[in-house]
Amino acid sequence: MAKVVEGLGVLLVVAGLLGGAIVGGWQGLVWLSSGVLPDVSVLTALHWLGMAWATNPTALLGVHKALSSIPLAAVLFSIGGVAACLWAK
Repeated sequence: MAKVVEGLGVLLVVAGLLGGAIVGGWQGLVWLSSGVLPDVSVLTALHWLGMAWATNPTALLGVHKALSSIPLAAVLFSIGGVAACLWAK
């Protein structure tokens, strides 16, 4: 059981850091080639996952507004970093 938990921790670290690097790298490449930084927020990711609330919110409008201003790359890096700190113990 301990090996399964350790494996999941490693997977979370790698997925978070790699995901953040991919999203941030893509944003950087688009910005360098076009001069326009694409806005990729947590809300954008929820829209990609098919959540209807992400495109047409009927409740929790404050949460919707907050999620639209949080960068996805920062969240992914944070998840990977926190998981790395917890896994290192």
